[in-house]
Amino acid sequence: MPDGKVYEDVTIMKKSPAWIKIMHKGGVKKLMLSECDEKMQVLYDYDAEDAEKFLEVEKVKDKEYAKKDLARRKADAEVMRRKALEKKEFEARDKLIKLQKELVKPMKFHVIQAQKGGAALCKVQVSVKRTGTRRVKYALGYRREKYSYRSWSWLGGEDHWYYVKDIGAVADKAVVSGYGIISAENFSYTSVGAGAKTVPVIEVRDKNGAPLGGGDPFE
Repeated sequence: MPDGKVYEDVTIMKKSPAWIKIMHKGGVKKLMLSECDEKMQVLYDYDAEDAEKFLEVEKVKDKEYAKKDLARRKADAEVMRRKALEKKEFEARDKLIKLQKELVKPMKFHVIQAQKGGAALCKVQVSVKRTGTRRVKYALGYRREKYSYRSWSWLGGEDHWYYVKDIGAVADKAVVSGYGIISAENFSYTSVGAGAKTVPVIEVRDKNGAPLGGGDPFE
């Protein structure tokens, strides 16, 4: 080569009017014919005008390829972004479901007064896990052992009222069982003789803690 470089074990990989691509002992190299000696230019039919035209066309093609490649990479990035977002939403939904399962409680709703929109003012009992001890007979006598059981306890006390949402069509003085979760909301109403009152809100859920989809919450 005119610059003094020597390439050994050369194989011509590709040829164009402006350059040749070779594989040599040290790797792969693109040699511009305009920078080669006259002998190589003759050998590979180099013409400066043809080479210039070829390079102009190649430049346009390279720009088009770069544009398409950028669009492809943007599309791939958007797919990855959507997948990451879907994963994040799934994890958040899964976390919410687990939290709902932890917060939802078996409840008994003692209806005091049915309200519009499938709600009711109720006294509420919640199922509470308790631990007791009992005397158990065995071969050498008796021993005391612990056991677990559930019982109904008034939520907030027997005189405490709640506004229960999504309880459905119920009659006054009815007692229905289901699952509920205490909301962060409060409900205000006016009671004849007692004036304005504000009570906590309970939302009726399914047994997994999910909002009801219109089915029977007590099935």
